[in-house]
Amino acid sequence: MSVPDRGYAQFGEAHHYDNAPVGVNQVELAYAYGRSNASIDTSLVVAGAKFNLNQGTITYTRSLRLFHRVSWPEASVPLAGLGGSVGGTNLHGSATGTGDSSYTVTAP
Repeated sequence: MSVPDRGYAQFGEAHHYDNAPVGVNQVELAYAYGRSNASIDTSLVVAGAKFNLNQGTITYTRSLRLFHRVSWPEASVPLAGLGGSVGGTNLHGSATGTGDSSYTVTAP
């Protein structure tokens, strides 16, 4: 049994070096919806509370050739809207906005 004296971290998707088309633009849309009849904080029980969450992510990827290998930059922006109310009261609120964007470059 041989144990290497060094380890190297590597980011690699499955079939990372397979032949793939170059010059492809891709836009991905992901969506999630959640609702609850409780407050956001599970340690605080609020009778009649209602909570709705709409969350989405927009991701753009472009494949290109770099050093005779397929590479791709990717940008992603999360979007979310949430609203809530407490039944039998005048308490209600909502918020909508974007989160921190993320950027990834995969290169050989």
